Amino acid sequence: MKDVLLNVGTIVKAEIGEEIHTILIIGKRQVKEYKNSYDNEYSYKALDYIGVQLPDGIEEGIYHFNHLDIAEIIYERHVEQ
Repeated sequence: MKDVLLNVGTIVKAEIGEEIHTILIIGKRQVKEYKNSYDNEYSYKALDYIGVQLPDGIEEGIYHFNHLDIAEIIYERHVEQ
């Protein structure tokens, strides 16, 4: 079965917030925990990818985003089956 998500190691331009960032994908199919501002309860959100901004790497933080946030694929890493 073919995976519809991009492989780890792929570099993309993704819209996160209102800015476009160059991101190296370091994981996929992520679940992020966050605290609701209105009731202080914790919730979980499933996201397609986790990545780091290039060229700064993890020093600038980790980004969680979905496939629909990708504006451009700069480099697609292929994995042989």
